[in-house]
Amino acid sequence: NAVAVAGMLTVSDDVKLSEDAAVITHTAPTTATNAGLAISSTNFHVDVEDVRFTNKQIGTTTDADLITLADNAVAVAGTLTVSDDVKLSEANAVIEHTSTDAAASLTIKSSSGYVDVESVRFTSDEIGIAADADLIKLTDQQVSVRGKLQTSDDILMSEATAALTHDAASGVGLAITSSNGYVDVESVRFTGLQMGLDGAADLITLSNANVKITGTLDTTGYIKVASTKFTVDATGNTYADGTLGVKGVSTLQDDLLLSEDAAVIKHSVA
Repeated sequence: NAVAVAGMLTVSDDVKLSEDAAVITHTAPTTATNAGLAISSTNFHVDVEDVRFTNKQIGTTTDADLITLADNAVAVAGTLTVSDDVKLSEANAVIEHTSTDAAASLTIKSSSGYVDVESVRFTSDEIGIAADADLIKLTDQQVSVRGKLQTSDDILMSEATAALTHDAASGVGLAITSSNGYVDVESVRFTGLQMGLDGAADLITLSNANVKITGTLDTTGYIKVASTKFTVDATGNTYADGTLGVKGVSTLQDDLLLSEDAAVIKHSVA
């Protein structure tokens, strides 16, 4: 039940195989150096089941160029669906989007989960890690950080009227501190409990119920001690609600007015 043809077999119609499990086998000797089996069409395509081969392209009867083969390259003209991992063995592998359309973009997303890039997790508009996926939340013109923000350089704000605002619930506060140094606000330097300038950092020292001033105190308003016990107003008028003791010469350039009914000027020698 075999026909051997020693030469080229030319058929001008279909070749039909009625064997249940039919096989087309190429039996070149193992000593051959350039053997192989080629199935080709001179000017058109070759269909194997529903797969169409046209030169270097593989596709279907209605989309023949889905896959294009070249040396060290496979191009897919359509959607590539993979039901398992995609592994890249290149030493310096790159996933690159090469569209020339001005409105083109590349999107990497999970339809119902997250996307991990190295140890960084992306979930919708949130960025984090596997154990804390919502560390950063992105919205229009806003970045929210849900945790501690550490920076090794300056923080620069380009807003015309920038504000640093603490909006937590009542009963809490905002602390701006330096672990081992000072905090400058404009030209005012804060160091621990002291306020001053660069070069004179201890002009004002705060403690419980006490303010210490190292230097000269200048004011254009009133000076009041215990509300009304001792007052110096902006014009220079001074009022003392108590005994005024002067150790040294007292010089008066105007009248001395005594409002006591029985006023006394007394000289006492120790």
